[in-house]
Amino acid sequence: MSLIRQSVQLGLGIIDLSKEQVEKFVKEATKDKELNTKKGREMVNKILRDSKETRKKIEKLINEKVEKVSKEKFATRKDIERIEAKLDALLRGKAKPNPRNKK
Repeated sequence: MSLIRQSVQLGLGIIDLSKEQVEKFVKEATKDKELNTKKGREMVNKILRDSKETRKKIEKLINEKVEKVSKEKFATRKDIERIEAKLDALLRGKAKPNPRNKK
């Protein structure tokens, strides 16, 4: 699950806007006189709040899904190799079928 969590964190890092990026955007907008300084600061704060809130929601959702998947029982590579070996032996006639499975 470590790889999954690392991938999720990478994705969240991309989503998470840095304060510097937001401030740069707002600064450019204020230069063009589309925004005054006060409105610009308000915009920075709102964007950062929204970004953090969205990140928390996504993290929660992903953690719930990872937990759900981690509780499922999946065949391991070793399980599959063992089953393949039994199947090969049965197909070659070298193994006896398990009497528990006969009807």
